[in-house]
Amino acid sequence: MIEQTIIRMKSLRLPGMVTAYEGLRNDKQQIKMTNDEMLTYLVDREYEDRKDRKIKRLIKKAGFKVTAGIGEIDTSPSRGINRQLLMRLAELTWVKKSENILITGATGSGKTFITNAIGYAACIGGFSVSYLAVCKLLRKNKEAEVDQSVSRFLKSIERSDVLILDDFGLNPLNKSSCRLLFEIIDDRYGKGSTMVSSQIPIKLWPKVFEDKTLADAILDRLIHNAYKIELAKEKESRRKQKEVEKKPGV
Repeated sequence: MIEQTIIRMKSLRLPGMVTAYEGLRNDKQQIKMTNDEMLTYLVDREYEDRKDRKIKRLIKKAGFKVTAGIGEIDTSPSRGINRQLLMRLAELTWVKKSENILITGATGSGKTFITNAIGYAACIGGFSVSYLAVCKLLRKNKEAEVDQSVSRFLKSIERSDVLILDDFGLNPLNKSSCRLLFEIIDDRYGKGSTMVSSQIPIKLWPKVFEDKTLADAILDRLIHNAYKIELAKEKESRRKQKEVEKKPGV
């Protein structure tokens, strides 16, 4: 009878409940449980198992370059990071309100680490995230044009609760790229949050676009409801610092 119940739970795809139920079979504590307490226990275990599996799927699908939590971000005063702002961002209200985050700083200042850490927190909170370097975004769009899957590609980006565009401004954006970026930002406006990292100060972003009209439209949608983090320039790249720390004997 018990084995048949377990088989049925497996057929209903209730792995968390199965594991909890099998554990109770060898636990004398179950004798002290009422029927209501046991049912609550099994349902809670299934709920937590599904939540954990969902988070793992979200993290894997996001495609982060690094996986780290907000608590791992170095908030030393010299970096120019407002710790209180980070704590507010960790609450994820900005995602619920479809607000944006713009992070600027010199090469190696930790922009990618910070965007990924904030994105990771969003996944933990149950939100979907897509991480793409801008150059990779443009390349994937060209690939989608070849196999005529552009619409599907853009839809997948639009559906993400958070879109991370890393390394914005490394290369000028021609008119075709401007149109693509406008379509993405416009589709997400008011429906999803976007994080952008760049080594170029925000005031110079208009120069990245070949099409100035689309530049105005894109930046208006990105900037007006955005949190801004401007990283202070450090004497040595944080990437180089980490490489030194990994060397034997250092």
